[in-house]
Amino acid sequence: MSKATVGKRLLGGFFLFLSLLASFMTLIALAVGDITVPLFFCIVIGCLLSGIGLLRLRKWGTYSAIVTAVLILLTLFTFIYKSMSYVGVNAPKFSPDGRNLILSIGAGRDSGIYKIRLSDRSFQRVTFPSTKANEMNPSYSPDGSKVVFSRYQENDHYTHLFLMDADGENLIQLTKGNYFDLYPKFSPNGKKVYFIREDEAEGEVHNGMKFYKDAIYFVSLDSLESQKVTSHQFDCDRGISISQDGESLLIHANKKGEEKA
Repeated sequence: MSKATVGKRLLGGFFLFLSLLASFMTLIALAVGDITVPLFFCIVIGCLLSGIGLLRLRKWGTYSAIVTAVLILLTLFTFIYKSMSYVGVNAPKFSPDGRNLILSIGAGRDSGIYKIRLSDRSFQRVTFPSTKANEMNPSYSPDGSKVVFSRYQENDHYTHLFLMDADGENLIQLTKGNYFDLYPKFSPNGKKVYFIREDEAEGEVHNGMKFYKDAIYFVSLDSLESQKVTSHQFDCDRGISISQDGESLLIHANKKGEEKA
C-alpha cells in the first residue's frame, strides 16, 4: 500500500472524527438556541462525505475534504472574531420587588434583553427579534409586570419602543415612524411611558455631519398615541427621571446654543 493511499485513509479517519465532534457541537448549539446550527450541520455532512470518500479512495472525497476544510476555517474565523468583539452590559435595572435585574447584553447591533434572577444568579434571554437588532435601556413598570425597551433593527434603520410582559411574552410595538426613540421610563401610575425622541426633521448639519436635537415625549399605554412634552432643543444622553407624583421631569442635557445645562 502506497504512502499516498495510507495518507488518504488516515485523513479520511480524521474527517470522520471531525464529523463526530461537529455533531456534538450541533447538539450544544441546538440546546442553547444558537444560530450556528445550520453551519455545524453542513460541517457534519461535509466531514462524513469527506471521510467516506477518502477511505474509499474516491476522487470526490478529496474535493469534499477541500470544501469542508475551507468551511471549517471560515467557522473558526467567525468564532474568533465574535470572541474578540466587545460585549457590553447596558442599563441594568432592579425589578420593583428587588428579586430580578433586567438589562441589555450584547455587542454592537446584536444585543438582547436579559433577566437575571438574583436568588440563583441565573440568566434568561427574554427577547428574540427576527432580525439582528440592538435592544437597550429596558425598564420595569411600577408593578413589575411589564418591561419597556428600545430596539434598533437593521431592516428598519430607526429605533422604536416595545412593551412586553416581564417574562418576554405579549410583545407589542409602542412607537413608529422615522424617529430614534430612546431611554423609555414608566410614569409612576404605569399608564404612560416617557422617552427621548430624536427626529431627523429636526437635525442640523455641521461639517457635513447631521446632529439631532432631542425632545421629551410620552406614549399612552391605553391609546398608544405619542405626545410631545418639550420642543427639540436639547442634546440629552442620560435619560429621564420622574418625580414620585409624576408632575416633574428631570433630564441631563445640553441646551441648544449652550455648552452645559
